[in-house]
Amino acid sequence: MNDQKYIFAAALVLLSLNTSALVAQSKEPPPSQMIFFLESIKKLQPFMISDEAFKDPTNEKKIQAELDKLKEVSKSLSHEKRIAKPGVKDAALKVQSHFSELADAFPLSKAYSRYLLHATLDGCGSCHSQVRGSEKPLFNFDAKDLAGTPFQKGEFLFAVRQYPQAIKQYEEVLNKADIIDQRRAALERGLVVYLRHFKDFDSAETWIRSFSKKRPDHASYSQPYLDDLKALKKSKFPYVQKSNSKEVENFAKNSCQTQNGFVNRVFASGLLHDYLENRRQKNEAVKPVIYYWVGKCDASLQSSYIFSLTNLMFEHCIDLAGKSSQGEKCFEEVESQIVLGFTGSSGVHLPEDQISKLNALRKKVGLKAKHYPVNKEE
Repeated sequence: MNDQKYIFAAALVLLSLNTSALVAQSKEPPPSQMIFFLESIKKLQPFMISDEAFKDPTNEKKIQAELDKLKEVSKSLSHEKRIAKPGVKDAALKVQSHFSELADAFPLSKAYSRYLLHATLDGCGSCHSQVRGSEKPLFNFDAKDLAGTPFQKGEFLFAVRQYPQAIKQYEEVLNKADIIDQRRAALERGLVVYLRHFKDFDSAETWIRSFSKKRPDHASYSQPYLDDLKALKKSKFPYVQKSNSKEVENFAKNSCQTQNGFVNRVFASGLLHDYLENRRQKNEAVKPVIYYWVGKCDASLQSSYIFSLTNLMFEHCIDLAGKSSQGEKCFEEVESQIVLGFTGSSGVHLPEDQISKLNALRKKVGLKAKHYPVNKEE
């Protein structure tokens, strides 16, 4: 096995949020040879900027080749020493499954494959952000070198967690774009940065109001966000370092429902991830129901703020809950996402390895194996 595969393996482990505790506790920085992973991302970036570019038949062979490469390289995860440590092997297997699903989904559902590819970047950055003493971003892309419109560049920079650069691109959209839906999307991305990652209510409010001076029509769609911010600042929420699991569970139930406002769900998502990280650092157990609500909260935001590895949260829940009603609830979430991802105009067509994965999860929660429609074109 060549060195490049080991480098890729070291990069891919950062995909999993589950490995953040190991990285945070380690004095060893992420591998300097991460450049190999970046080069692969750079090759895919021009195709990731929009659904149209990712679905364009003229790009299909190039994209599939890169996705297949990532799938094959991920198989070497078990040979990476840092991944062989206790508590990380299971996460590495989930990462392998993720890349397999990513490559296999492309011929059947370009949209779902693109979703998974963005989730890869989000996961890498999420883990890297937990490395103590490191304030540098995992990636360092220059907007001038990226393909696409300001909004598309912002999306990519957001996915790789270069937030200040992404904000600049979204500000350009908010100041100039005539499409209200695109301005609303750019506004929501900025709110994710300020609320989920920085926990800065005042800056979020100032940021929203700054555009009203330049665009009188801005208030027509921004006022609901300001109203929700005002209410959130007055509300009570758990202190992650001291709250018990029941308090966090109740908070999640009240905040993560889809009928709640975007602001509430974004802030709740960030708070729940902080709670998980706090428990990881203390080596304290997390109840499966918490993973369920983290997954539900993030899933309710997927169409609004790039992508998140929600299935990993639900699979954590399954691993912990086992044969129980909670385990079944988490399985239903995983199953619905995978089946939806492989649903096209001709119906549902699952690859064999995804069927095996689903039935293995069914067994864990005490359900009988199920006959799923097979993709006969594999």
